[in-house]
Amino acid sequence: MVLSLALMCSACSRVIHRDDVIGTWEARDGDHVAQLVLHGDGTLDARGVPRAAVSDFPDVDREVELSWTDTVAFSGRWYFSEATSESFDTGDVYATDIVGADNVSLHAAPGGLALQYGYVERGQTLEFRLSDEAPTPVPATLSRMDLLGTWRSDDAGTLTLSDDGTFTLTDAPPPLTTQLDLPGFSPLFGQWSVPQTVLPLDEDAYVVLSFDVAFLTADGSFVTALAKITPTGDGYRLGFRDDRFPWVREAD
Repeated sequence: MVLSLALMCSACSRVIHRDDVIGTWEARDGDHVAQLVLHGDGTLDARGVPRAAVSDFPDVDREVELSWTDTVAFSGRWYFSEATSESFDTGDVYATDIVGADNVSLHAAPGGLALQYGYVERGQTLEFRLSDEAPTPVPATLSRMDLLGTWRSDDAGTLTLSDDGTFTLTDAPPPLTTQLDLPGFSPLFGQWSVPQTVLPLDEDAYVVLSFDVAFLTADGSFVTALAKITPTGDGYRLGFRDDRFPWVREAD
């Protein structure tokens, strides 16, 4: 199940960014309200949406009638692709893993989002507008570029992440090398990566450290460590899931 959404702001003079679409969108019909919520962590929730608007195989011979007494809720994930030029004030949202709906298709509408339903050539839509209520809190995000540079720790030495995907760890103390079953000398090096280009800072935000082939465990296996990314009051830190050996990003 894939949901595709295009957002267009005909009155805007700037490129729409990901943060512009985060929040609660509402479609109203009298006292009835359908909500589409795009969360900052990349998840999607909807509730109160008429079932007929998200059902497959519409009857092409008649228009679909929405019933606000027969509604559904569904959820999934969404992804955003920004426009590459300021001459286009559009942005694209893609959503996947939709749970609880047969068919969902969102398209551009002046100043909002339009949920298209029924037979495509009839052009039936349910229009959503951004709600006045406070948007869902937006977790901070990091890109791969934000992680480049030197990270220091009194307990874990100095970790340098380079743009070519390599890393160097100097002055790693015995407790750290013992935990990772690594040789106790400096420097250690290898390759680093992240699971996706933009990282929401949730429980799954981490850096993969794959130590070089020269640094094998006693049984000859490779050493790979996951360093969790955690926001702090004035920046971020890297550390293991037990929060030991945290590195702090060195100021530019």
